[in-house]
Amino acid sequence: MGHLATIKTSKDGILYLSKIQHKRVLIIGGAGYVGSRLVTHLAELNFQIEVFDILWFGNYLPNHLKIKKIDALNLTESQLLGFDSVIFLAGISNDPMADFSPRLNFISNLSTPINVALMCKRVGVKRFIFASSCSVYGYAPNHNMRELDKALTETPYGLSKLASEVVLMNLASDNFSVICLRKGTISGYSPRLRFDLLLNTMYKSAFTAGVIQVNDKDVWRPLLGISDAIKAYTNVLELNDGVSGIYNIASNNYTIGELALNTQQFFLESFQKKVTISINQVSDIRNYRVDLTKAKTEINFEPVDTPFSILTELKNETRGIQDYNFDGYYNIKVFKKLDFK
Repeated sequence: MGHLATIKTSKDGILYLSKIQHKRVLIIGGAGYVGSRLVTHLAELNFQIEVFDILWFGNYLPNHLKIKKIDALNLTESQLLGFDSVIFLAGISNDPMADFSPRLNFISNLSTPINVALMCKRVGVKRFIFASSCSVYGYAPNHNMRELDKALTETPYGLSKLASEVVLMNLASDNFSVICLRKGTISGYSPRLRFDLLLNTMYKSAFTAGVIQVNDKDVWRPLLGISDAIKAYTNVLELNDGVSGIYNIASNNYTIGELALNTQQFFLESFQKKVTISINQVSDIRNYRVDLTKAKTEINFEPVDTPFSILTELKNETRGIQDYNFDGYYNIKVFKKLDFK
């Protein structure tokens, strides 16, 4: 069945040609860092959004949106009935959390999304979108990694994401679309703010201490602005039924040293503040960059975020912060306080 195309404009000022293929969307983990921006954005585009979230990090979503506090591990098939698409943003979100509890990492990032996806397929959900990570590439600094290249991760976080992708793609069929978005190292502003993310951390350190700490200036990372991440999720919701695949999602590739220099220059131009860079010479086993050709070709993903645009967003949206060391801005601090017994 065809859908009438309409032009939509979000508060981010981005125009979208929207067919809204999958209009009723459940976002699991929708109260988190990415979800707090994505949910509001999709609601503005007239998607019918519901959120399930365990609320480890609170709830910063508008009051009018539907949200239910629930652990994704405890979902039932009946709770998934009627949705066109399910976006799975839940789980352990970075290496420090995964290293702190590898057991919970594999439960949250492997067992849980697979179980949810299987139930989705059984009840007739058309598309399952999984928040994966470019961390699956591990150590691959010599060329831009493509989706079919061998992933070399040996970390609990990277392994859990990689293993999930393998099983989830096995569930894909003509009637059940599976999309895995391998997101780069994300940064930018969200109502559920974090300062434990690459460029966000540099901004916080430059702003509060006038120093940017860099462990290894030569390692590569695919940086992903949160606005570009939202664009990727929106685009895959509007794909035709039956389309499945794994896609690298990033704004661009940078060395850590380049990002530090960009941040230093930004503070000089925007704050007239001189910031120093401290090189600690600590090796990093994660060193990778990615190729974006497949995402650009197949899901019309055209990133626009740059280090300067992300830093500008942080400057404009964080003016009122009094305590940059607030535990809620750092996932591992909150995670260590939770009682999992």
